[in-house]
Amino acid sequence: MKKKEIPLATSIDEICQTIRNFVNGAPKYPKLTQKLWTGTKNWVYDPSSRFFGPARMCAIPQIDLNRYHEIRIAAGTKYPQQKHLEALTGSLFKPSGELSKQLIQWSEKLMSTPILAKVDSSKWKFITLPQPASQNLPVGASSPSPNAQRISQVNGLETAVAEFPLSKPPHGSQFKLEEIEVKPPDLKQTESKTGRTEIMRSPSSASAHAKANAELGLQGEKFVFEMLKAQMEAKRPDLAERMMHTSQDEGDGCGYDILVFNLAGEAEYIEVKTTTGKIDTPFFITENELAASDLHGKYYVLVRLFNFDAKKPKLYRLRGPLRPQLELKATTYRARPQNNA
Repeated sequence: MKKKEIPLATSIDEICQTIRNFVNGAPKYPKLTQKLWTGTKNWVYDPSSRFFGPARMCAIPQIDLNRYHEIRIAAGTKYPQQKHLEALTGSLFKPSGELSKQLIQWSEKLMSTPILAKVDSSKWKFITLPQPASQNLPVGASSPSPNAQRISQVNGLETAVAEFPLSKPPHGSQFKLEEIEVKPPDLKQTESKTGRTEIMRSPSSASAHAKANAELGLQGEKFVFEMLKAQMEAKRPDLAERMMHTSQDEGDGCGYDILVFNLAGEAEYIEVKTTTGKIDTPFFITENELAASDLHGKYYVLVRLFNFDAKKPKLYRLRGPLRPQLELKATTYRARPQNNA
């Protein structure tokens, strides 16, 4: 009987989506996951999400963990996944001690068990996916890198926006999401009556301000993490255990701050923006965060936490790709002299 041919991925986006499906499905199918993982030698690493996926699954588009096994049984055990992924990514599978270490740590957090502890990692090889084009603008590119949004209309004077951490920040477990959530502001209602625009200076332009903003931002992340974890512990303790404060556990480069799971067990990516100001206070956002929202789609959520120094802080949420939902104004550019010859 002739085996069916397996369809192969045709883009990096398809590979990223398969990795997402794999992460979402792994805790649901622990036996299938263990069988696949322990028999995998070639791995694909996505630096945008810092997730890993088995190469033989990543090569198949629009597939989840359960359907992967069904397709493999129907199609046979061999197909050109390694050569196909190398051709598609322009890279070769290579050993990496650092990625091997990250994979073991990551898998243990995802599955809440050292699933790869007894596997011979010396045989592993990795391909690292290219970063999205929006995260790799060449020096001197004409497209600006949007770093700020929701422009406040005030005096027209250049002001450096600095907010300072709270001496006694509130604990998120004392609050419920539905009690402090409000609708996002309507930009039309915050237009300037004077027609003059406040210019926000990037936090990196003043180290003291940057440090203060970062400390307040961390307090806001902890608040949201504590609140979401307390609510999930009451409904799904197993999912609460898998939550991660990613910006602290893995570094602030993923494009999101917190990894959570909805009641269906699907991963969601939370980016927190904190202010002691009002609901329409502008905030800074990086191109990396915008790219992450494009990548994760409806599973990406921006949480804008405001009035953080009040007895009862408030927040609103923006779900999905952020560019269509935000009024963006570039405040920094990557530049070099033009060739006038």
